Amino acid sequence: MIKKEWHWMSDYKQQKQITMKTQLEWPKTYFDKNNEVKTSTENETPKIKKTKNYELFKFHRANRKINKNHVENIKKSMQKKFLISPITVNEKFEVIDGQHRLIASKDLGLPVYYFINNNYSIKEMQRLNAINKNWTPINYLNTGVELNDQNYIDYKRFKNKYGFSHDINVTFLCDTSSHINLEKFKEGTFKVKDYALACKYAELIYLVSPYYKEFKRRRFVSALLFLLKHKQDVFSMQEFIDKLKTRPNSLQHCINTKQYLELIEEIYNYRRRLKVNLRF
Repeated sequence: MIKKEWHWMSDYKQQKQITMKTQLEWPKTYFDKNNEVKTSTENETPKIKKTKNYELFKFHRANRKINKNHVENIKKSMQKKFLISPITVNEKFEVIDGQHRLIASKDLGLPVYYFINNNYSIKEMQRLNAINKNWTPINYLNTGVELNDQNYIDYKRFKNKYGFSHDINVTFLCDTSSHINLEKFKEGTFKVKDYALACKYAELIYLVSPYYKEFKRRRFVSALLFLLKHKQDVFSMQEFIDKLKTRPNSLQHCINTKQYLELIEEIYNYRRRLKVNLRF
């Protein structure tokens, strides 16, 4: 079993409250009274330090791009009331978490509170930000591309070519719909199963676009993917398109995948001698 690495933010989410005196397994690297880096023993708790030496910190190339609006919002909040919210850095003083807070503090001339997590790198940064709602799929994507991960490069190419939503892109590229795959995308462990096959399915679904403007709806795409993958023996995309040509307004919005399958089955069986069951 892989032991999950501890981090103060995840512990905060579990216990709802954290204080400086919490007796937990804190990072083992800290500063002594002479501001020198020391390593704690198992029972020692390193102190959170503060500084106005902003040049001490470095940005990792995989950090998300700076959002100026976010920085301004943090500055406004700090001006109303400055709350201690330590940033996380590794032993190289690369910012793992808190780059926007760092910039806001620097702009306002406020001290930066921080602690060091030894040996933290891009993987820990991705895992940490996976629980941070401020990070969006595009942030995780840019990080993967910046690190030259071919899986994320392929994702970006697919996204730019077809324009589906994030959830649908992951479904296409992983060949399965799963919350686990979405989490892997955040953690930096996302893997493309078959890029060529994903493009093939996307091209087939695009054939519907002249007859249904909302053909990129997640539930509709899920219904068609189900048919393309599991009903090849009774479902022909070309025959379905032919039916849409004769009834161009037959596709309507549905609230779930099941309803879309029922509607597609009705359209597909229209004036068809041998009716087929596409739902089960």
